[in-house]
Amino acid sequence: MYFGGGYAEREKRKARAMVRAHDTRNAGLCLTTAKRDVQRLTRAAQHRYWTNLSHLIQCCADTGDLHGMYQGIKEAICPTSKKTATVLSEDGRPISDPGKQLDRWADHLSALYNKDVPVKIEAINALPADPNVSRVGRQHPSTSGESCNQIPKKQQSFGS
Repeated sequence: MYFGGGYAEREKRKARAMVRAHDTRNAGLCLTTAKRDVQRLTRAAQHRYWTNLSHLIQCCADTGDLHGMYQGIKEAICPTSKKTATVLSEDGRPISDPGKQLDRWADHLSALYNKDVPVKIEAINALPADPNVSRVGRQHPSTSGESCNQIPKKQQSFGS
């Protein structure tokens, strides 16, 4: 952060060096004063930053600049940390090599999805009949010579 040329920060370093060299009451007061000045300037700089950013976001919102508004909001709430879990081998050790991680994922997903699932014929026979199945083999109206207006509404669309 910018502290007005770094003057307060330099004064704080000098005061800290003086306390380390001469542990006197005057040196301690100088360090306390320097710390207070750095903290005051830091808070003022933070206040200016957030005030300017909020004015920028509000100005973009008022003028309809959605991209600028989004960028301002993104700057205010970011950076977000990308939390990722480490990939572990079958014996529980973390894997750092990306190629080996990919292989481990492939093994895991293959084991997860390549299982034989028992199917009960009674369950399949108990399913209700689908009325759309009877229309699957029909020709499209444009290839059969019919126009779309001649087909009843309920047959025009498969999804409805």
